[in-house]
Amino acid sequence: MTLAAFGWLGSVAVVGCNALLGIEGAETAVPGEDASTVDGSVAPDGAPLPPDGAVLADADPGPCVDVASNPRHCGACGRDCLGGVCVSGQCQLVVVSNEEGRPTAIASDGEHVYWTNPALGDVRRANVAGGPVEIVFDGPPGTRFGERLVRHGEDVFFSVQDATDGGVFRCPRGGCAPSPVTVVDGLAEPTFFDVVGGDLVVGENVFSGRIGRCTLPCGGGLASVSIDERFPTYVTASGDAVLWDTLIPVQGNIRVARGGGVASIVTDSPVRELRVEGENVFHAVRGSGVFVATLDGGSRRKVTSGSTQTDDFALDGTDVYYADTLESGRIFRCPRAGCGDAGVLLARDQPYPHDISASGDQVFWTNLGAGGDAGGSVVRLRK
Repeated sequence: MTLAAFGWLGSVAVVGCNALLGIEGAETAVPGEDASTVDGSVAPDGAPLPPDGAVLADADPGPCVDVASNPRHCGACGRDCLGGVCVSGQCQLVVVSNEEGRPTAIASDGEHVYWTNPALGDVRRANVAGGPVEIVFDGPPGTRFGERLVRHGEDVFFSVQDATDGGVFRCPRGGCAPSPVTVVDGLAEPTFFDVVGGDLVVGENVFSGRIGRCTLPCGGGLASVSIDERFPTYVTASGDAVLWDTLIPVQGNIRVARGGGVASIVTDSPVRELRVEGENVFHAVRGSGVFVATLDGGSRRKVTSGSTQTDDFALDGTDVYYADTLESGRIFRCPRAGCGDAGVLLARDQPYPHDISASGDQVFWTNLGAGGDAGGSVVRLRK
């Protein structure tokens, strides 16, 4: 996709947004709750949620007293809620931004959280410690962003979908001026991509889709990893292995190609999110939770429980974070080794939680909102 195809030449200003109120009715779980004990009647003692962009207090946390309600020592000495309220020793969520339209893809890097808003045509960000919303990329309203946003090096990568002329683009993390850099273009519906090491991998989400790979900055274009893949959506890589999912055959597969070889099947599940670390392939199966398999198609086990509809998840060094992507959605945490009968409930009453990211001390997610394009939100919570 050329810049002219956007119908604009994007001048970008990094600007702040006014603080708004929190999500009405949204709650954070109280300590000790899990998927089997929540009855929906427990409220956080009537404590109000912090406003959008709540800023942390000064650097001195003060004495460690009253860990049940002290937001600088919540549940334990030194456990700072990073702008959130502390209720019964549990940090409460903070609304980063209430949005016009439906914020979609999200990424975090320990310093900022980034997200896309197709209705506004923006890639936006905010400091993870609080503060105003800033615009990284100011595109035209109605931009068809893909479902993945990646922070890599000094840049933010995103895709724009089109039937014949989609592309992957990048902006400096502080903002594009005057317009984004084209990484690859001429793609058919690049819904998902990933940046792994110094390489870009991307799939074309069409009936005869292609999986491609290139070494950044990708001046020579994409090298085809596999062609005639049936509606590949999620795509990622690990070393010389490229992985992706397909819709057809047998209601979906995870497929892998190593070192330019012929693709083989890792598992034949209808996969949603897909992430790989070393030889382990983590994947979400809608209606069943998060699983992990091995690249060679060997053992497969279930990691999470307690979720009825899981589309996306995030990993950190010890845990998996995932959501029920429903109108009254819930956010869970589960150890990578598995969580038995139920994961730990972190938040509930989230209106259609969508994408999720975990970085540093916090977990972040986008809510599509219950009112269609009337508005969603971006939320952060101390782990």
